[in-house]
Amino acid sequence: MFDHVAWKEHVRALGEVHVRGTTIVLSPWTRYHSAEMVQYCHRVRVFTEGLPAHSFTVANARRILPGTYIQAIAKESSWQLDLSYFVIYAWVRDADAIPKRTSLDIPEPPPPGVSSGEGSDGLFELLNDGQIIDLPLPPPMLSHPLLIHLDSILVLPDQALVVDSAGGNEYRFNWARGMEDGTTDF
Repeated sequence: MFDHVAWKEHVRALGEVHVRGTTIVLSPWTRYHSAEMVQYCHRVRVFTEGLPAHSFTVANARRILPGTYIQAIAKESSWQLDLSYFVIYAWVRDADAIPKRTSLDIPEPPPPGVSSGEGSDGLFELLNDGQIIDLPLPPPMLSHPLLIHLDSILVLPDQALVVDSAGGNEYRFNWARGMEDGTTDF
């Protein structure tokens, strides 16, 4: 909102501003009255199998693991030419809530050189939400069945606020390509 920090601090120091008979009270940001503090105590790395490479985005990671804090995504592969795994690094409240299977509807990519008009997150940006406008029909969608493999987890001790080399216990899990977790003995 301000180009310079000094301007912001000056306005905040005023406390309130009177404009044409209206008082505007200035205060620092606070939590919304119904918001609750959430403590994420498990950092996980999951390998997602079955998602096409053009769909490796943070927005899709959030759709695969809703209600989590996505920290990073990576494209990893067993071979240089095979982008078969979409890797998500996330903080979760309950690692047991991570699904082993799901499906994700992804728009079919447009032909080369054709723009869909969508933003990078797949949404259209509207400049004015007060008018009813005609949005285009949705693009053809492809439903991709996904396997989600829990590869590793860091479990923080109770009340831990900082992750360091001595905090928490890290565990690695065995999983197999093409098999649902927990269905194969190693």
